[in-house]
Amino acid sequence: MGDSQQDDAGIQGFPPPSSEDKSSCRTAVLVLFPDMDLDYLTAACEKALWIPNQVIEAILNAQEQGDQYPKASKIKLKRKREDDDDDPAVNQPVKRWETEERKKQRKSPSYLKTCNEILQHNFPQLYVDDLRKFMDQKDRLFYPTYLSLARVMHAWENGRGDQPFKLKARAQKAHPFMTDDAIATYILGDIDPGEREALEELLAARATLSREASEAEELKRKEQEELQNLEIARVEGNVAECGCCFSEYAMNKMVHCDGDILHWFCRDCARMMAETQIGLAKYKLDCMSTDGCSGQFRLSQQEIFLDKNALTALSRIEQEATLREAGIENLETCPCCPFAMEYPPIEADKEFRCLNSDCGIVSCRACREETHIPKTCAEAAADRGHSARHTIEEAMSAALIRKCNKCRAPFIKENGCNKMTCTKCRNIQCYICSKSCDYTHFNDPNRGGKMGNCPLFDPQGIDAFHAEEVSNAEKKAREQVLQEHADVDSSLLEIKTSKRVKADEKSRGHPREFAG
Repeated sequence: MGDSQQDDAGIQGFPPPSSEDKSSCRTAVLVLFPDMDLDYLTAACEKALWIPNQVIEAILNAQEQGDQYPKASKIKLKRKREDDDDDPAVNQPVKRWETEERKKQRKSPSYLKTCNEILQHNFPQLYVDDLRKFMDQKDRLFYPTYLSLARVMHAWENGRGDQPFKLKARAQKAHPFMTDDAIATYILGDIDPGEREALEELLAARATLSREASEAEELKRKEQEELQNLEIARVEGNVAECGCCFSEYAMNKMVHCDGDILHWFCRDCARMMAETQIGLAKYKLDCMSTDGCSGQFRLSQQEIFLDKNALTALSRIEQEATLREAGIENLETCPCCPFAMEYPPIEADKEFRCLNSDCGIVSCRACREETHIPKTCAEAAADRGHSARHTIEEAMSAALIRKCNKCRAPFIKENGCNKMTCTKCRNIQCYICSKSCDYTHFNDPNRGGKMGNCPLFDPQGIDAFHAEEVSNAEKKAREQVLQEHADVDSSLLEIKTSKRVKADEKSRGHPREFAG
């Protein structure tokens, strides 16, 4: 009997494999051989009657005899990785225009001048000082400034939220600064780099707002369709009550189990149940009915209420369970992904080389961290501890050092009030919150301020203030480091202080509370 006939009729006494059985079989094999050609995989599964252990055993036997399986082309693998990436239209502007490096850069006069002109042109009802202050809060970057202003003003104009700014009594009607086509042509010419940068950000911000408007419109359309669909279903009698939340839904918007008696649920309840199972590292989605139903949600139903990421998570959990149940001797797994394969004893090879094209990590089989050979596991752990301690020390230094919110010049206050003037660009800012300010920003009523504002002077003294700030930074950084590196010896994270420094601090009456 040919393979196709076996596939249709099954083995005598056994039903033919279902689509779910075939999917599980392919998944189990691809865990061990992720780069296998899919056509070859299907043929191998059919020959072994879609039984995972038999397929894997047949492939391993063929390899021992020198018969290697054909691999999928790199083009296909690359296409898959590109498909899995986040939408570049969403993330590219943020990655380009809101980087930490750009926040720290000093902005050119032409860039700031162009930004101010565009903002005044597009938001004529707002005062210039308010626009400049708002841009200062956004690290003097146009892209996030324009987006935030547009979103806030749009929400207020549509009755969502309070009035965000004081508005001019008379203002011209807002209209676009330049059309997108005009800007695209203009920036190709010989213009100032700062002006070009601002105009490119304007194009990116407009594209983002246009996409958001389209998404909002699409969401509104879908909500309207849902309401119309429910009304039609009620007229036709095609509605049911969710067996979990007991709300009424159109049946064509619900999912059901595969039990002898079908139990219907809304997609939201089914999704929340699946997310709970994923959190518990379980892949079987059992019926939620309280009637003792033994049914489950088949893959065809899962695809209705789960997104690609959730389906992938369920598939990986199922892969790992299949491998555990297979009981393959000398099976070694990658600590960073589900890939696994047979390996010689650890005495013969201490490293595991992951062949998953999306991972490729080489790890130590003893400590299951990235490879550190020729160092021992203990030596590598000590190195990680020293690196982690350096992270804590940097956090403590950052807590002590302030930066000008305009030119990013660093400074440390030694005495005096909290109204600081940058020696480089003469910007005035608050030492407590780092915002640009004058005396009205502080808590001194005699200088125009009011109680509850940032303190003009440090009541406990600047040394005690610094000690508290650094201590808090050290504690927070230590907790984060231990959370990210649970294997690091906490004693390696202690910040050592010399006896001379301790004696000096004691004589000044400011003990070093932030030590170790």
